[in-house]
Amino acid sequence: MNQFPFPGREACLEELRRDRLYDRIPAGDRDRILHDAWTRGEAAAARYLPQGVPIREVLERAGFRIVREDRDQVLGNTRYFAEFREKSGRITLYTGSIRLWCNHNQVPYGTGEALILAHEYFHCLERQVLPSPREVYTLPLFQIGPWRFGQCGLTCVSEIGAHAFSAAYGQRLQSPENL
Repeated sequence: MNQFPFPGREACLEELRRDRLYDRIPAGDRDRILHDAWTRGEAAAARYLPQGVPIREVLERAGFRIVREDRDQVLGNTRYFAEFREKSGRITLYTGSIRLWCNHNQVPYGTGEALILAHEYFHCLERQVLPSPREVYTLPLFQIGPWRFGQCGLTCVSEIGAHAFSAAYGQRLQSPENL
């Protein structure tokens, strides 16, 4: 059972199916992509989330600045909970969006904010120290017969990894030594 309202490993199959390139992925590669992306997030959590250290402190030690904006950030049909700006090292939390998410999922606000920060930290690590999602799995940009041109990565690999990273952090939040 998934204790927190981020998709668990099995539910991430939907994340894979929503990728704009899903139909181009060979059917035999889909389970491996899901497994590799999830494992990537778990491994990053084991390496970059020190046991017993709150995520806010991890981020501050790493030089990130956390800023809160009290608004529900919706663009198009997508609600955003946080945004990372690499150049400034700034993570903006959209507290109105987070409050809605926490209320909908019956999660205390502080826990929800911590999970979303963990999710965002994974994306920060992808830009700084982890192999890019493009290195995990690529498809040709286009193909004519046997000739392949260019490469494009799957954006879902990043999201699935971030879900796994947050899930690992969430499990730590539930352990008795952190309560």
